[in-house]
Amino acid sequence: MTEQEKLIRIDLAEAEIPQPCELHAKRGYQADCEDCDEVDPVPGEIPELKGLFVEIRNPNVMRYGETKELFAARDRETVGQYKERLAIALITAWNIPDIDTSDVLPIPSNDATALDRAVDVVNPIYSAVVKARQKRAIPKGPATS
Repeated sequence: MTEQEKLIRIDLAEAEIPQPCELHAKRGYQADCEDCDEVDPVPGEIPELKGLFVEIRNPNVMRYGETKELFAARDRETVGQYKERLAIALITAWNIPDIDTSDVLPIPSNDATALDRAVDVVNPIYSAVVKARQKRAIPKGPATS
């Protein structure tokens, strides 16, 4: 297994822009519309985040015991706390500046408060983990009876 397979690099400037269905073409994308949800988003970019990246361990190639512990929800843990715990455990590198001083922050495994002083990296990391976990499975051939 190559080192590249063990890591996922997330470009924080890359974004997906949801598109409206035909019914909502004039009003724009509606979050509560199932038809809007089925329309493929278009690639976009967040200019303020251009050049910023986060590198995380690929959860699909981690030891079972480690993933079992990492992905298990804890008592009284909120969704936000769960996402932060994943981010802290998975980040291996980043070039994220302190929102106030512009100094590059230490990675969260070395200083968990770095997440509080950074732009939002937790949600993109969580999205990348979900996408990686979904993409790992490949369909088998058609079922025979």
